[in-house]
Amino acid sequence: MSSSILWESIKRRLMPLDYENLLFVAHRRTGLEYSGDQPYEEALRVLIDSCYAEARLSLLGQIAARQNLLELLETRFRLLDFWQRTPEIQEQAVSPQIFITGTPKSGSTFLHRLLGHDLNNRMPHMWEVMFPLPAPMCVAFDSDFRIRETDKRLRLLRWTHPAADDVRNLINILRNAPRPLLMHCQAGADRSGLAAAIWKVVVDNQSKKEADEQLSILYGHLPIGSSSAMDNCFQKWNPDVALN
Repeated sequence: MSSSILWESIKRRLMPLDYENLLFVAHRRTGLEYSGDQPYEEALRVLIDSCYAEARLSLLGQIAARQNLLELLETRFRLLDFWQRTPEIQEQAVSPQIFITGTPKSGSTFLHRLLGHDLNNRMPHMWEVMFPLPAPMCVAFDSDFRIRETDKRLRLLRWTHPAADDVRNLINILRNAPRPLLMHCQAGADRSGLAAAIWKVVVDNQSKKEADEQLSILYGHLPIGSSSAMDNCFQKWNPDVALN
């Protein structure tokens, strides 16, 4: 058995992204019975399969994915329960909605914020999207505890993923720095490995798949703990957007 297959097996045992297991844990945490939601179930199964087959998650990424999926399921359980207990909510008129989608770093967030400045639009705040229940009260709208929790999670996200401007600055340095160029960090394996992988794409014109070898045990990199943030960053980096 190769080391990569063994590592994948270990990750699946430590942090399984299993549909039935996720449903069981969400039920145990919420204490709510799940009555079935076929479109949601189908989408969730596709997402789980994609996490295994396409995302190539590190251990940290798999931990984060499992936690995120569980929270989404728990929210879904509570929403279904809320709708069943308050059927009158289904009778309320709903204004036409605008949904903005796009690949990472393609300007979707900018467009979302721009539309939010139009007083004719009601743009939901991030904390309302992440924690829709219980419904916020107007008297506590600026002091709701969910605002602090959302801010804490966003700070963690920014810590594990370099800002787009930082990556662009790195690319500019790699392209224009005098040669020869020495890259190093504390161990020369994690942050240096990420920089070397980006170098392979922007300077040597390699594919991301080829460049990903720079973040491997061959060069002393192990995707464990905080080091796995390098893998997550490189996996989510979109060269087509960054280089245009």
